[in-house]
Amino acid sequence: MAKRPLYNELAWAYDLIVEKPSEVWAGFIDRALREAGVPADGRVLDAGCGTGEYASRLGRQGYNICGVDLSREMIAQAKAKCEMCEGAVEFVEGNLLDLPKMVLCDAVICRGVLNDLTLDSDRQRVFPSFASVLKPNGVLILDVRDWEASVRRKAAKPIIEKRFVTDRGELFWRSRTGFDERRHGLLIRETSELVTSNDTLRTSYDLVMRCWTMGELTHTLSAAKFSIVRLLGGYGRDIVLGTTDRIVAVARLTGGD
Repeated sequence: MAKRPLYNELAWAYDLIVEKPSEVWAGFIDRALREAGVPADGRVLDAGCGTGEYASRLGRQGYNICGVDLSREMIAQAKAKCEMCEGAVEFVEGNLLDLPKMVLCDAVICRGVLNDLTLDSDRQRVFPSFASVLKPNGVLILDVRDWEASVRRKAAKPIIEKRFVTDRGELFWRSRTGFDERRHGLLIRETSELVTSNDTLRTSYDLVMRCWTMGELTHTLSAAKFSIVRLLGGYGRDIVLGTTDRIVAVARLTGGD
């Protein structure tokens, strides 16, 4: 199967294409960790760390971070970003469904990744996998796309186009979204053109992002012995659940010895 260009040959442009208020979101995660009793130098697994945006910010706060991602190219970006972090930050290439052996963590964060799991079996495996690397009563912070709200948002604006001038050339990016109602899937076609002085490099990729429902998320967490501490519509205390296309969950592992 071909690899998604955004996670591989276009990893260098990921932070340009996928814009997000990372500082605000990382601040929320930091506060949630401290409120949950995670020590200032606690060990945190960034599951699906991507380019290391959150690992770098939390590392500068003093946490000891282990970032795991399937993409070697994304990890290379993350390592470069985290060279000046104050805390201990390391990155490992690996699968979230079968995490490498590691020192048990105080917390796991998983941002923008769980929608990539399209099989029921993978969704049932991922939370037990997180539990396997957590200390008793460890904390899990995650977000997923809410199905109904995502349909409303993407139906209103199915096409996203962006253009950037970079040191590698002029980059054109386009994403178009359709729907698989039966499987709660967003059917996405991503295309890009990188125009250099010598050539035009093109990519095209079709992918499925499978959204979640509240019932599925709470049931799957409970089955893995996580209890939900808080549910929000985003990374902010005042973002009410149901007002955005996101579900942010803070949960605690209750099945430890």
